[in-house]
Amino acid sequence: MNFLFVPTPFVHQSYRAFSFWLACSLVWFATECTFAQTSTGSPVKLPPVLGQRQTGVDWPLFLGPTGDSKSTETGIISPWPANGLQVVWDKPLAESYC
Repeated sequence: MNFLFVPTPFVHQSYRAFSFWLACSLVWFATECTFAQTSTGSPVKLPPVLGQRQTGVDWPLFLGPTGDSKSTETGIISPWPANGLQVVWDKPLAESYC
């Protein structure tokens, strides 16, 4: 007994139409992400591939790769300047409660 009161070909056609539009949307989204440009029209420079870095160590865990919070990096400023480090970037935030 068929409990769905919708003819089977209609369900099949709507599924095909949904699949078609989903595939088209994914292709459109992928191409838009690939050709990202700035407001001036010039292509955006992509960040360097992190897997090809020559120096530095990733810290994938809380206390670093060895878990002891010690870095093998050299050339780190020690002691810090009396007036503090230079601010590289700043983001104004609205009032929050955290």
